[in-house]
Amino acid sequence: MAASGVLEDFARNVYSTFKGVINFQLKIPYRRDEIRDGIITLADLVAPKIHVELDKMGYYSITIDAASHGSRHGFFVMASNPAKMKNHIFIDTMIADGWNARDYNNFFECFTFPKDFLSAIVADGCPAQVKGLCHWRRCGALYPGLQTVYIRCVAHLLKLVVKHTADNCAAFAMQINYCKAISKELSKPDTRRALNMRVIHVPDHRWMFFWDLLKWIKEKHPKIYELFNMDDPPESVQILRDMGIDFKDGLPQWLLNFEEILLPIKKLLNYAESDVGCFCYIYPMFQSTIE
Repeated sequence: MAASGVLEDFARNVYSTFKGVINFQLKIPYRRDEIRDGIITLADLVAPKIHVELDKMGYYSITIDAASHGSRHGFFVMASNPAKMKNHIFIDTMIADGWNARDYNNFFECFTFPKDFLSAIVADGCPAQVKGLCHWRRCGALYPGLQTVYIRCVAHLLKLVVKHTADNCAAFAMQINYCKAISKELSKPDTRRALNMRVIHVPDHRWMFFWDLLKWIKEKHPKIYELFNMDDPPESVQILRDMGIDFKDGLPQWLLNFEEILLPIKKLLNYAESDVGCFCYIYPMFQSTIE
């Protein structure tokens, strides 16, 4: 499962599945810190039920990610069998000292669920994770002696496509910086109050979602136009103008061009997250995009 929506999907499933069984509460809308606090502390409460769910799945893949809340670190894992279910289910967490290769390795050594039925690991592909997990050899699913497949998260692969392009094209990198500045400045409290609406904020390094930001700007342009034409606009407006970003005279051409440039990335991300997405083709497509 690609990175976008994993935490919210997890939260909804935990809330709906276990609200009548355990004393576990998540506020709506789901805040990342609340979700991460829950995923680190929840494992002992839900583990007995999870074995039953995994038995129903038979073979399964897992999505693993690291999370922190305050001074605590840990891993959370969700399992899926697309042939039998559409959603992931939460199956395990583990408190860790950090996120280095040894932590990932220890996590899998302590993994209590049936490893012989584990067909694939989907993860973000950070160097410590690769080093900690890729050596892992078990009798994997489907055929005797076949190792478990390690798959990099589609969203992280697409992020690298955008990063690679920015590293090799100054004009593209400049427009990435424009989008980062717009996301940052329009999200400031005084600017949000002036706009009087929810502002899309793209987290750092989630650049493949800038298409959503640009689409939002087009849809909300009348409000943004009013913001840039105020007699006493927020400080954020002047910061953006100093960078050469101005909406006073309408939508700048670079924005329309950049939206078109990012559209194939958005389509590929949507396809990968759909029920018909062929994940086996994602990595070759990623390689050919870089080339």
